[in-house]
Amino acid sequence: MEILFENLKGRMKMKKRGSWYYSRKVIEILSDKVLAERELKIQSDVKEIRKVFCCELCSNQYRTVMESEGHLSSYDHNHNKRFKDMKEMLRESSRDDRKKREKQRQEREMTKMTDARKQQQIQQNKQEEDP
Repeated sequence: MEILFENLKGRMKMKKRGSWYYSRKVIEILSDKVLAERELKIQSDVKEIRKVFCCELCSNQYRTVMESEGHLSSYDHNHNKRFKDMKEMLRESSRDDRKKREKQRQEREMTKMTDARKQQQIQQNKQEEDP
């Protein structure tokens, strides 16, 4: 079936099933799909616009610019920001401490291994000299 049409509300020429009712139904179905797509696009645009007024740090969403700006200058928001920065600094310092401890542990193991090798060599030298 081949459907030719100028626009959604325009006339439709059909090669098969040439009834006017059938072609009108096709137009209605197509227009419903277009309307549904427009609605989805509008909803996604609204979500994008509302993201502007959303504070991800505090998990709050505001309807107006004034409310959003008021929140950004509030004590609660600044407290959360300082708390997050403090946690990040602690994570970094604990990560650095863990790396230092791991490096020290590896160095101790290396010295133990070298000491054990030296002891073995001394033992072998003594056994070679004693016979």
